[in-house]
Amino acid sequence: MKKIACRKNLVDLSDAERDALVNAFLSLKSDGGYDKYSDHHDTYFGSAHGNPFFYPWHRKFLSDLEKDLQNYNADIALPYWDSTQQQSTSALPWTSGFMGGTGDPVSGPFAPWGIRRSLGASGSLPSAQNIEDDRDLTPYSDHWDPAEGRHGPPHNWVGGNMATVRSPEDPIFFLHHCFVDKWWSDWQLAHPSEAAYQGTGSESPGSAMPPWSTTPNDVIDSVDLDYIYDTDPSRIEKQTSTLNFIDIPEGEETVRGVVFDVITCRTLTFDITGGPGADFGTPFGTSVTVDPGSGAVRGEAIVWISYQGTTDGDSASGSVTIECAETGDSWVVPISANTVGRPTVGVALVLDKSGSMENDIGDGRSRNDLLVEAAQIFANVIQEDNGIGIAEFDHDAAKVMDIEIAGAPGSIFGTGRSEAVMHIANHTPNPDGYTSIGDGVEKGSELTAAASGFDETAMIVFTDGKENRSKYIADISGLINDKIFAIGLGTASDLNAAALNELCNGSGGELLLTDTIDPMDDFFKLSKYYLQVLAGITNVDIVADPEDWILPGEEHAIPFILNETDISHDVVLLCPAPEAVSMMLETPEGHIIDPAFAGSSIGVTHVLSPNLQYYRVTLPVVGPGGQASKEGTWKAILKVDDKHFKKYVGSLDNEQKLIERVLKYGIRYNLSVYSLSNLRLLGTMSQDSYQPGATLHLRCVLTEYGLPLAGQATIDADILYPDHTTTSVSMSRVDVGVYETTIAANLSGVYTAHAKAVGKTARGRNFTREHIFTGAVWKGGDNPAPTTPDPVDDPGRSVECLCKLLFCLMSDKVLTGEFRARLKKKGVNLDAIRDCVEKWCRCRQDNSANRRVQSDALLAAASELTTILADNPSHVSALREVLDKLER
Repeated sequence: MKKIACRKNLVDLSDAERDALVNAFLSLKSDGGYDKYSDHHDTYFGSAHGNPFFYPWHRKFLSDLEKDLQNYNADIALPYWDSTQQQSTSALPWTSGFMGGTGDPVSGPFAPWGIRRSLGASGSLPSAQNIEDDRDLTPYSDHWDPAEGRHGPPHNWVGGNMATVRSPEDPIFFLHHCFVDKWWSDWQLAHPSEAAYQGTGSESPGSAMPPWSTTPNDVIDSVDLDYIYDTDPSRIEKQTSTLNFIDIPEGEETVRGVVFDVITCRTLTFDITGGPGADFGTPFGTSVTVDPGSGAVRGEAIVWISYQGTTDGDSASGSVTIECAETGDSWVVPISANTVGRPTVGVALVLDKSGSMENDIGDGRSRNDLLVEAAQIFANVIQEDNGIGIAEFDHDAAKVMDIEIAGAPGSIFGTGRSEAVMHIANHTPNPDGYTSIGDGVEKGSELTAAASGFDETAMIVFTDGKENRSKYIADISGLINDKIFAIGLGTASDLNAAALNELCNGSGGELLLTDTIDPMDDFFKLSKYYLQVLAGITNVDIVADPEDWILPGEEHAIPFILNETDISHDVVLLCPAPEAVSMMLETPEGHIIDPAFAGSSIGVTHVLSPNLQYYRVTLPVVGPGGQASKEGTWKAILKVDDKHFKKYVGSLDNEQKLIERVLKYGIRYNLSVYSLSNLRLLGTMSQDSYQPGATLHLRCVLTEYGLPLAGQATIDADILYPDHTTTSVSMSRVDVGVYETTIAANLSGVYTAHAKAVGKTARGRNFTREHIFTGAVWKGGDNPAPTTPDPVDDPGRSVECLCKLLFCLMSDKVLTGEFRARLKKKGVNLDAIRDCVEKWCRCRQDNSANRRVQSDALLAAASELTTILADNPSHVSALREVLDKLER
């Protein structure tokens, strides 16, 4: 509610209110801001009198003075001197503590001003009947002139300064003219069908009133000048014709409000007297009170109704009856609702565990450390109704966990989320592992095929190297039906990502490439990529994505814009020490959402996990006082706790460079805002070649409610080149909602395009959207992707198959711990045999020379294995068949 002035009869003011008014007058005079009013009245007397401007000119004049007084005390409202009732020369307003009385100079607080009065010596005061008679005159052209004539005698009755053209020198002028202004307001209320103002030529309703640009039309309604009178009836206008809960997802509770525009000096109560029915709730009670206090308010009174989605396809209807006890008004508002199934997705994480994942990125962390951190963030943030499963691969692939429903955010035990976090934490590279991406994708596809209860399935592949073992991507690309997203950690030439890019693009997913990770500048890159992929999988858009450092004692207020198309949003803070950085949200109305609020409100969740914290918010958010927050500029407020900051610095051990940066700049963070919205930014980065000289084509599409965006928008793309130079390009609008640009890729390496859209929805509300795209070129980029040759054409293929068989026979699946113990007692070193086979296979597959010598070594190792397996005859015959083939 916005507080506005309630102009009261001066006798109804409290002593404190009268004192405050006097002190504000004195302060304005002392500061040199008062005398201009008598100057203006003198200079523009002819514009303000003897013509239809009389009412509106003085209304503007009084409003300016009132606002000047409010600079000293915001609660001040000009009172009116009802000269039909207060006609004594010694009672209010003429008391010594208020306006003072007769004299030259006057007595009381305004004596130092040197003003004069001779109360009642001449002139007259009107009667109530006089004012009523004038009020009956219509139209406006017949009313204003008698009213102006009626207002003059009280000037003379007061006498002194009030009887001159410089009458505002006496502050009683404003209390008298406040009563005169009330005559106009009362006349408008008495004749609502009449034009509130009439004038022609230079005094027309749209003509400026000297010395301002203000016109009569601008001041007809006193509410536009932030005041009403105490006798004005409360204004109530119902803004909600129906309450529609459209397509509410199963299990989600949301609220809608019956909105009343209210302007009042009096307390108003809105009570639900009927409905809303069994299918709907009243989460904030059945009564809403508007209490203006000692002033007046202008704003919305909202009676909240809730609905919780039931089962897909259900619908409900009802109505709610609301009455205002003070006015006797009653309204009936129909309600309708329907439930839809929340689209869910089962996601398979396919994680690289090849030996190169142990490589250091330059700050003591390995590539696997980055993967574990980023994948855990993904698992912690994925929405609760979606599923998560894990597969891993080196030169072979294995299932780690089936796809299970994630469960509630922040869950520690007993959910798919908690199980995934545990498995990711235990993800360990194989030092001797090669890279078979095709095997990993195939295993991920097995997980998604086995998943049930999800509307869609998708796969996220993470790898840090090029394919060097079968199965290859080309072997399985035609067999995969899932939407595939991939993240490549490394340079373009390291990854040789053409096949993976084609696989992703062909499935409706995307490939994101990190290039070489700079430990300082790219601290959050991998985690941000995982979150962007999560957004793509779950049809969520990126609203904002800033990055910075924050020190103790600082407060960062990071704005982001939401509008009527947004349904819910996540505000995700990536931070190496989330317990040291407090995060609150500030709504457009200035209300604060903090973890305590989130714990007790509908539709708000706060989660704190290692390396991140986030708020998940369903819109609108209803504050403890029933205020709704949705559209507008929100802020994320960040502060650092000094005690936890010192603890974080102490945890950095011997990382001297990082300690120095943290002490100088603070804790680094990335704040990402994601919105489930009906306004979407979709796009692709395609390329005509993977070799230097290629052209990258960036295409972005903005849609609103599934249609090309009709509102105005621009999209700029910040381009990062392989040599770390940057440029910004404005994308061309080639069609409604469609924007394109091209990038010449002449240098080998990774190209990153950060697209940022800014615009207005079809209803004219502001929005922002962001998305990161990557492309890459390298020498030999157009070479054919590796595939597995037919064994008939490549005898080496049979060696690879044999190696896989031998490793299988020596695995824990075949040889139990008890059998291994028996072998050890007999002096047989099974690990040494595995090592021999491993070395032979690696040598055989990497070097085609000296095949006979290598085959002899393999035969010797295989013969020893046959002896070892003597107690397992079922495997011996299969092994002998392979050995015989190899000998032949």
